[in-house]
Amino acid sequence: MAAPVTHTLSIRISEFDTALLPADSRDLSTDQFRATARAYVLQCMRHLGGNSVIKVDGDEIAVAWTQTSKKHDQLERIIEMLRNGNQTESIVLLQLLLSEQPDNEGILYNLGMVLSDTGHLDQAVKHLRRLLDKVPGHVNARIALGVALTRQNNLDEAAEELQRAVRLDPTNPYAQRNLGALLGKLGRYEEALAPLRAATELYPDDQRAWFGLAQALEKTERFGDADEAYTKVIALGEHTEIAEQARKAQTRIGQQSFQAERSGGLRMDAVMYCLSAIEQFDGRAKEEVQTITFEIAMLGRQGLDVTNPKTRYTLRSLSGDFSGLQLVCIQYVGFKILDPGVDIGFDLSNEYAAAVAIHEAQSKM
Repeated sequence: MAAPVTHTLSIRISEFDTALLPADSRDLSTDQFRATARAYVLQCMRHLGGNSVIKVDGDEIAVAWTQTSKKHDQLERIIEMLRNGNQTESIVLLQLLLSEQPDNEGILYNLGMVLSDTGHLDQAVKHLRRLLDKVPGHVNARIALGVALTRQNNLDEAAEELQRAVRLDPTNPYAQRNLGALLGKLGRYEEALAPLRAATELYPDDQRAWFGLAQALEKTERFGDADEAYTKVIALGEHTEIAEQARKAQTRIGQQSFQAERSGGLRMDAVMYCLSAIEQFDGRAKEEVQTITFEIAMLGRQGLDVTNPKTRYTLRSLSGDFSGLQLVCIQYVGFKILDPGVDIGFDLSNEYAAAVAIHEAQSKM
């Protein structure tokens, strides 16, 4: 049986995140810092098993770690910790392992990624550049560097790195998506379309890629295509924050289209839809109005096409089929009855006022 192996590991105190320690233990010159830092690093080392002797002295935290079992590869164990959301202790362990294996590609890549994700951008860029100096063809490291540079707001250099990543591997959906997103951030929406389309083709379930594509289509005034892309975003996960942004964007596009087609300040089709809703709700109990209105609101969470009257929808609470604009008009009138202060995000105030005036005039006849 092989004898246990002892590893000599260390972290420079200047690279140790003192924010991990209690506020009263962050003064590097104190015994309290040394004791608390030692305890924290010992806690981290327990994830790797074995026995650890830790000394905090001078400008470094030194660890003598005796590996007593090979049950888990060290890096594998840390990657598992990262998957479980344990970033802070993983960073410390990766920093320690890097001191012994300074050219290890897996350590450099994972450390660069987690430092970027936790906002330690200068260190992240340093480790990722070091890896790319060794392995220029490491596509994922180049993507990660592009993302870290973007987070630093170093956008032009980030674009260069992501373009290199795409040239190295055009079939990598993350390279394409991140390049497209960055070009959009730079206002280069026409250029962004190609990589974002490629990203959605390579990975059709990527909600973020579809959202980026939808934004670029909207910015380049391809409103019909943008609306379809936003619908895809919602279909991929209607309860996410991105889906909520997509719904707001669809409302914005619908409102723009609605305004553009107004004649004489009014959309007469919307006036008639509002009038029909007023007549339909007249005499109904508030509970019925609420049921219909809330069902439309929930349906709207999946996206309503208010620009194409050929797209039809059905309700459980109301017979018939309806266009998207018709449903929005019914919802608008419903909330005017239930809670006039509610803003549904679609301005039908002029059309509603005209419908009310017609209804009142008809009632007097």
